[in-house]
Amino acid sequence: MGAVAEFTRDELIENNLGLVHYAANTFHNTGEDIEDLVSVGYIGLIKAADTFVVGKGAKFATYATTCIRNEILMFLRKLRKHYGQVSLDASINDEAEDYNLLNLLGTEMDYLHDTVQQKQSIQTLRASISKLDDRDQLVIQRYLVNHNGGKISQLQLAEQLGVSQSIVSRIEKKAIRKLKEIMIRNCIFI
Repeated sequence: MGAVAEFTRDELIENNLGLVHYAANTFHNTGEDIEDLVSVGYIGLIKAADTFVVGKGAKFATYATTCIRNEILMFLRKLRKHYGQVSLDASINDEAEDYNLLNLLGTEMDYLHDTVQQKQSIQTLRASISKLDDRDQLVIQRYLVNHNGGKISQLQLAEQLGVSQSIVSRIEKKAIRKLKEIMIRNCIFI
């Protein structure tokens, strides 16, 4: 505890520069320039020095390594988000006229995008439903089928489960709330 308190912020940073290089080298396989990763890692080290609280039970080096790695990971995620993006307004120069991708792709692209997005939404919903217990899954499936033109009533489900219709109604409300919590916790916005 006293060892960290004896160092100034600048000394903490200076004495732990090796952590930045070590952490940056663990991401060598990302294809990013190691110098860029080191620069981003320095930001993580500075944040660690600014936010470290003595007496919390962690060593500064452990805390700093986590901060450095997190900073590099955020940098890489931000880069990945923008890779491969092409503006739909980008000009495609033809001798006679200027076209852009939006003109060429038209409504077929909208349809394709909507279809892909719908399939991803269905997969995400299925994955979220699978995290519920069996009874909640059954009730949610009945709820989804019923709201999409199905014929299963709460009374029929109550008979299947051997409970009253009012209990099925309560289970349904709780299961929907649990499903929303799972989706929000996993950053799936509904």
